[in-house]
Amino acid sequence: LTITTDKERPSLFIIGSPRPLKERRLFFSEYLGTGTTIYRGGEMTDEVLKDAALEVREQEGEDYPLIVAIGSQGEQQVLNPEDPYLNDHIKVQWFGDLDGDGKMDYLIEFGEKSSRNILFLSTKAAEGQLVAPVGAYFSGYCC
Repeated sequence: LTITTDKERPSLFIIGSPRPLKERRLFFSEYLGTGTTIYRGGEMTDEVLKDAALEVREQEGEDYPLIVAIGSQGEQQVLNPEDPYLNDHIKVQWFGDLDGDGKMDYLIEFGEKSSRNILFLSTKAAEGQLVAPVGAYFSGYCC
C-alpha cells in the first residue's frame, strides 16, 4: 500500500483500519468557541452532532465550551483536557468507528498555539467511560 500527498496540500494525518470504515466522515472543523458550534464550510447541524454522538455545552463563566460524548444509553463523558490552555480552540477532526466495535471514536484537536490532537478509542475505555485517549500528536507555533 502506497500513500502519496500533494506538496501543495500535505496530509496532517493518515488513519488506517484493518477493515473498511463505513462512516467515512472526515471533518476539518473550525474553531469551536463560546457561542458557536462546529463548522465545516457552513455551519454543522445538530443532526451531524447527533450522528457523531457529541454535544457542545457552553459553560457559564468560562471562555470555552465542553465537548461531551453521549453513549447509546445516555451515558456522558466530557472529552476536554484538564489543562484550560488546551481548550481555547477545539476542533473535531474526525469521528467514526475506527476500531470496529460499533461505537464512536474521535480525533479532536485541542489548543491553538500549543495544540494536541488526541485520538479517543472506545475499545480502550475504562469501566464507566465511553472512550479513552490512546495517542496524541503535539504541535505548536510561535508568534
